[in-house]
Amino acid sequence: MHILEIKNLKKSFGGVHAINGLDLAFARGKLTSVIGPNGSGKTTLVNVLSGVHAMDGGTVAVSSATLRTINPEDLPRLGITRTFQDVRLFEQMTVLDNILVTLTERHPWKALFESTTKAHHVRAEEVLKKVGLWEKRTQLAYNLSYGQRKLLEIGRVLAMDAEIILRP
Repeated sequence: MHILEIKNLKKSFGGVHAINGLDLAFARGKLTSVIGPNGSGKTTLVNVLSGVHAMDGGTVAVSSATLRTINPEDLPRLGITRTFQDVRLFEQMTVLDNILVTLTERHPWKALFESTTKAHHVRAEEVLKKVGLWEKRTQLAYNLSYGQRKLLEIGRVLAMDAEIILRP
């Protein structure tokens, strides 16, 4: 069974057809890469699959849901997360808080009333130890080296326990 299946996906920018009738299927539990030259649509594909850009046509099936639109706020429910080409962290928050924010409620109103729990802290510690940043947990993300910032971004992705991780 496929975890992600793309059928006849289309995305254009004016007269440029960045994705034109793409069909792809990704097997569950496999690491899969899409390769191609610069300008071939790889980043556009990730941006469409993560809701950054709206698809112009086609469908995306994620597990049992067939979608004609993808909204970024739906990604956690769909079991999808992503990284970006440039690191995007909450720079004025600590390393620990950058992980904790990914473990708490995503809904804007519910998030206002949720406090982190012991379980959140235990999971954050596990993740930070896995990526080798536990000793840096009290430092601001801004003060990390580039490599440590990338590790923190990976930690945030791992903390979400998503089945599908997209990386341009």
